Amino acid sequence: MSIRAQFVEKLNYTGRRRIRQRPELFNIELTSRNANEAEFKIQWDLAEILSQTKVPKSADHSLVLDTMFLGNTRRFELKTGFGQQKFVVDECPDNAVIDFRLKLVSTAEGSRGALIAASSWFKLKGGQGENVGQSVSSGFFKLNLSDSLGEQIWKISWSSSDDPQIFLNRRYHNKFKETSILRCHLFPEILRAVLLGILFRNESIDAIEEGSAADYWLTFVAQKLATDLRGDDVHIPEDPEGRLDLVDQIVEDFAQSKWKSGKSLLEEALK
Repeated sequence: MSIRAQFVEKLNYTGRRRIRQRPELFNIELTSRNANEAEFKIQWDLAEILSQTKVPKSADHSLVLDTMFLGNTRRFELKTGFGQQKFVVDECPDNAVIDFRLKLVSTAEGSRGALIAASSWFKLKGGQGENVGQSVSSGFFKLNLSDSLGEQIWKISWSSSDDPQIFLNRRYHNKFKETSILRCHLFPEILRAVLLGILFRNESIDAIEEGSAADYWLTFVAQKLATDLRGDDVHIPEDPEGRLDLVDQIVEDFAQSKWKSGKSLLEEALK
């Protein structure tokens, strides 16, 4: 049974303790998502959270989870003890990035609602995770199908500077999924947008986390297009024009490359 969501105001408190983001304390997983809502499952161990934050077990408190997307903040009250519950974030477009924050708040008289401990705001890495049927893969490119793009064909959302998520209009996908037109029209410009985002959103390309989405994109460019953007011997232009020219060259190399059946994307589309 899903627990009820309530709109809440953002409040500031001081003197709070930090809840660390560790799987033995709590874990959130996306279980399903459609055009208007996302369903998640959260698991937590309150005894471990109290021990880690050094909050007395005798303190009057409740555990809550705040979510935020597109300026909207909602709160979910969690059961006491060790638990597992599902919750639904509704009125949430399927291409919106959701932030989460776990809190311990006081329920004692005179301090009700005061913040005792909290995690930092965080996002789920990997987009829709194991949400079968909501994403498709064409080679290296991971595409999340969306019903909320209106007349826009595709869009990239950045949950963090190293985590680009690609959303594709479901109607467009269903129309062209069996043809090479989709790959020819979309892939070069998606590659351009992702690389520009990586270059302009990250202060240091070498500091990008291993195993992140950006890491896989950079590895793809290095291995398949022979252009390494990381390393001591690599020079990334400092000026915007230089970076734009660099990305233009990579996209041109991508378009010229031979892929399926030894053909370029355009040759494949025109056969």
